[in-house]
Amino acid sequence: MELDNRSAVYEWSGQDVRIVLEQTVAFTEIGIEYLGGRQIKWYVIK
Repeated sequence: MELDNRSAVYEWSGQDVRIVLEQTVAFTEIGIEYLGGRQIKWYVIK
């Protein structure tokens, strides 16, 4: 599953900030199963 979002941040002079998330999942009858565990923390790369 791949998610991607881009938003302008007012506090950064309107600069566009892009946040992406890629997780390995399986779609099952009961819902989504995160195969490698679900990411629950932010990893900030500067």
